[in-house]
Amino acid sequence: MLYHYTAGGVIVRKEQKQYWYLAILKQHGNSQEWTLPKGHIEVGESAREAAIREIREETGLFDLKYIGRLGKHVFSYSEQNNDHTKYVDWYLFETNNSQIIPSKEENILAGKWVTYQQAKSLITYANMLPFLQHAYEMLVEEDK
Repeated sequence: MLYHYTAGGVIVRKEQKQYWYLAILKQHGNSQEWTLPKGHIEVGESAREAAIREIREETGLFDLKYIGRLGKHVFSYSEQNNDHTKYVDWYLFETNNSQIIPSKEENILAGKWVTYQQAKSLITYANMLPFLQHAYEMLVEEDK
């Protein structure tokens, strides 16, 4: 069994009393997927630090304000005759910057700001949706 420890983030920006969610288009082999920024945790790095670094590397967004922890997702899969278990820690961040700089080195083809409803239908991986929903609920609560 191979274990992978990763972290990522739901990134939002607020404009005219509406939250916009960042979705990125990533090349994965022969396919393209709309997803959220995430990546491996490096040695000596906390999960939150890794999420910030990965967001910066993949999107060029540096002015990130930490809002809260969204939870952890654990899943298993098989690849090339090996069993893998992946742990993903998710965090919520806010930015004031609307300009996304997709990283070609990270296979990021594009990024766009979308509404919560658009993000729910756009994101390729269903296992990310509960964290997107949790972010939405946290932001609704924060705005009360």
